Amino acid sequence: MSLPVAAPLSRLAPSSYEVVRTCPLRMAFRQGGAGQGAQGAAARVGEACHYVLEKLVAEGELQTDSWRDTLEPRFAAAIAEQETAFGRPLRGSRLAGARLRKVAERMSALVHGIPVDALLTEQELQAADGRLWGTIDLIARTEGSHFIADYKTGS
Repeated sequence: MSLPVAAPLSRLAPSSYEVVRTCPLRMAFRQGGAGQGAQGAAARVGEACHYVLEKLVAEGELQTDSWRDTLEPRFAAAIAEQETAFGRPLRGSRLAGARLRKVAERMSALVHGIPVDALLTEQELQAADGRLWGTIDLIARTEGSHFIADYKTGS
C-alpha cells in the first residue's frame, strides 16, 4: 500500500478542521480516496437517523406529539433500506434508535411552536470566499432570534 499524496485544500468543512489539525495524514487518506465508495455500517446507520429527523422536521411532525408514534417505524424502514443496500444487517442500529429518540426529544422542544416555513433544513453556508463551508442540519428562525441545530450531537 502506498501513502497518498495530499492535495492542496481549497475548501474545508468545520467537521474536517480537527482532522487536519491533529492528523494531516488522515486528511490525505480521505482526499486520496481511501475507502471511498464503501460506506461503512456506522455511516449508514447515521444516514438513516439523519433522514428520519430531516423528514420529521420538514413534514411538520416534530412540532406535534405524533412524532413519538412514527419515529420507530420510520427508523425501522430507513434501516431496512440501508441494510438492503449494504447487503447485511447493520450493527449498532438498536443503540442508534435509542439515541435518535433522545435527539428527537431535544429537536422537538427546540422547534415547538415554530411554523414549518420558519425551519430550514440542510442549508449550505460558506465563509472566507467559499474556503470554509458546511451544511447546517436545521435552522429555526423566530422573530427574536435564530437557532442552529446539529442532529449528530443533538445540540
